[in-house]
Amino acid sequence: MIIESLKKQGIVVSSPQVSMVLKKMGFRPRKRRTANAASNVTAQKKPASVVVGRGNPISVEDLILAKKIVGQLGSIERALAAISALKRFES
Repeated sequence: MIIESLKKQGIVVSSPQVSMVLKKMGFRPRKRRTANAASNVTAQKKPASVVVGRGNPISVEDLILAKKIVGQLGSIERALAAISALKRFES
């Protein structure tokens, strides 16, 4: 898909070139799971969380609460400014 779109623009690239650029940009291919592994994951109920920074898990509930706070403050920028001000007061 990337190679074809670049070819339309007149840029000729090879598949390894595209792979190297994507790797340097931080894109990694998704790991494929077998059907057995996929069924094992659905059988195990884990709370949904996202790891941020140095291993601090953030749950879906945390994200929902953050979205509500952003809604109350009006924008993400104002929410981030409030958080940074709070961080300065705590230190």
